[in-house]
Amino acid sequence: MKNSSILASLLDEIWHSQTPQEAANDCLAKSSKKEVAIVSAWYVASLVEGNFNRVEIGEKDFSIFSNKNQAAIKCDVLDGADNTNFILYYDDILMGISCDPAYSIKISTTKQSLSNLYQILQYIRDHIDSVLMLPGNLRKERFVYLSQKFGIDVLLLQSLILNEKLIREFI
Repeated sequence: MKNSSILASLLDEIWHSQTPQEAANDCLAKSSKKEVAIVSAWYVASLVEGNFNRVEIGEKDFSIFSNKNQAAIKCDVLDGADNTNFILYYDDILMGISCDPAYSIKISTTKQSLSNLYQILQYIRDHIDSVLMLPGNLRKERFVYLSQKFGIDVLLLQSLILNEKLIREFI
């Protein structure tokens, strides 16, 4: 069954475009805080060490739950320029992620491009199965290529792949 979420539609636009970077940039104007929350939950779960089994997404916030089914991280999507309270800042849409201080999160403030995360998520959703089927040495080469293409570390790429399951229902 095809997913009918807004995020799934945005990722479809990127997938079918001849110019994925431009399509991803165009998708920014169509993104609400809910889409930002979904992608941010996935990205934050991939940055933070931990075993997470689910996320809850609100209209402008998200919670990430541990394997013990306890909220491990609670965050809000906020408008505004770079803010020292943000753990994650999107420089292409001027939004950031602020986490509840009651939850100790050990990551430095990270700047990222939402359009870049859209492209990474679209690639993982639509193509990662063929990469995972490659023989080990070719798979490793492809991971290096993809990490360079998207400007992220190979270990972060692998964590993003593993944590895609947390937001699969939205993509």
